[in-house]
Amino acid sequence: MFAKGADVLYTMTGCMALNPADCLPPDNPFYPVQGVYHQAVVMHIITFVSITAESRRIAELLSHLPPELDVEALVAGALKAHISESDPQVGHSH
Repeated sequence: MFAKGADVLYTMTGCMALNPADCLPPDNPFYPVQGVYHQAVVMHIITFVSITAESRRIAELLSHLPPELDVEALVAGALKAHISESDPQVGHSH
Protein backbone atom coordinates (compact mmCIF):
# COMPACT_ATOMS: atom_id res chain seq x y z
CA MET A 1 0.00 0.00 0.00
CA PHE A 2 2.73 2.50 0.96
CA ALA A 3 5.87 3.29 -0.98
CA LYS A 4 8.99 1.53 0.19
CA GLY A 5 10.03 3.06 3.51
CA ALA A 6 6.75 4.93 4.03
CA ASP A 7 5.54 2.15 6.32
CA VAL A 8 7.96 3.53 8.93
CA LEU A 9 6.00 6.79 8.96
CA TYR A 10 2.49 5.42 8.92
CA THR A 11 2.46 1.95 10.45
CA MET A 12 5.31 1.72 12.95
CA THR A 13 4.45 2.23 16.60
CA GLY A 14 6.54 2.29 19.72
CA CYS A 15 10.23 2.96 20.00
CA MET A 16 12.30 2.59 16.83
CA ALA A 17 15.76 2.99 18.39
CA LEU A 18 18.46 0.76 16.95
CA ASN A 19 19.26 -0.37 20.47
CA PRO A 20 16.00 -1.33 22.26
CA ALA A 21 17.70 -0.59 25.60
CA ASP A 22 17.61 3.11 24.61
CA CYS A 23 13.80 3.10 24.57
CA LEU A 24 11.98 4.60 27.52
CA PRO A 25 9.61 2.32 29.43
CA PRO A 26 5.93 3.43 29.50
CA ASP A 27 6.14 4.27 33.23
CA ASN A 28 9.00 6.76 32.66
CA PRO A 29 7.86 10.39 33.18
CA PHE A 30 9.47 11.37 29.86
CA TYR A 31 7.72 8.60 27.88
CA PRO A 32 4.96 11.00 26.58
CA VAL A 33 7.67 13.40 25.37
CA GLN A 34 9.16 10.58 23.31
CA GLY A 35 5.80 10.20 21.54
CA VAL A 36 5.47 13.93 20.89
CA TYR A 37 9.02 14.04 19.54
CA HIS A 38 8.26 11.14 17.20
CA GLN A 39 5.11 12.90 15.95
CA ALA A 40 7.10 16.09 15.31
CA VAL A 41 9.74 14.16 13.37
CA VAL A 42 7.05 12.47 11.26
CA MET A 43 5.39 15.82 10.50
CA HIS A 44 8.75 17.32 9.46
CA ILE A 45 9.45 14.39 7.15
CA ILE A 46 6.00 14.61 5.56
CA THR A 47 6.42 18.36 5.06
CA PHE A 48 9.86 17.87 3.52
CA VAL A 49 8.55 15.22 1.13
CA SER A 50 5.62 17.47 0.17
CA ILE A 51 7.89 20.45 -0.46
CA THR A 52 10.23 18.31 -2.54
CA ALA A 53 7.33 17.01 -4.65
CA GLU A 54 5.95 20.54 -5.08
CA SER A 55 9.38 21.87 -6.09
CA ARG A 56 9.64 19.18 -8.75
CA ARG A 57 6.18 20.03 -10.03
CA ILE A 58 7.05 23.75 -10.24
CA ALA A 59 10.33 22.95 -12.01
CA GLU A 60 8.41 20.81 -14.50
CA LEU A 61 5.95 23.64 -15.18
CA LEU A 62 8.75 26.21 -15.53
CA SER A 63 10.61 23.97 -17.98
CA HIS A 64 7.71 24.34 -20.42
CA LEU A 65 8.04 28.14 -20.59
CA PRO A 66 9.81 29.66 -23.58
CA PRO A 67 13.53 30.38 -22.98
CA GLU A 68 13.16 34.06 -23.88
CA LEU A 69 10.82 34.60 -20.92
CA ASP A 70 12.71 36.13 -17.96
CA VAL A 71 11.14 34.06 -15.17
CA GLU A 72 13.54 35.35 -12.52
CA ALA A 73 12.56 38.97 -13.21
CA LEU A 74 8.86 38.05 -13.12
CA VAL A 75 9.23 36.26 -9.78
CA ALA A 76 11.33 39.11 -8.33
CA GLY A 77 8.70 41.63 -9.46
CA ALA A 78 5.87 39.59 -7.96
CA LEU A 79 7.73 39.24 -4.66
CA LYS A 80 8.53 42.95 -4.57
CA ALA A 81 4.88 43.81 -5.23
CA HIS A 82 3.70 41.39 -2.53
CA ILE A 83 6.15 42.78 0.02
CA SER A 84 5.17 46.36 -0.83
CA GLU A 85 1.48 45.52 -0.39
CA SER A 86 2.01 43.80 2.96
CA ASP A 87 4.38 46.46 4.39
CA PRO A 88 4.17 49.89 2.75
CA GLN A 89 7.27 51.06 4.67
CA VAL A 90 9.53 48.56 2.89
CA GLY A 91 11.55 50.12 0.10
CA HIS A 92 10.70 53.70 1.02
CA SER A 93 13.35 56.01 2.48
CA HIS A 94 12.33 58.20 5.42
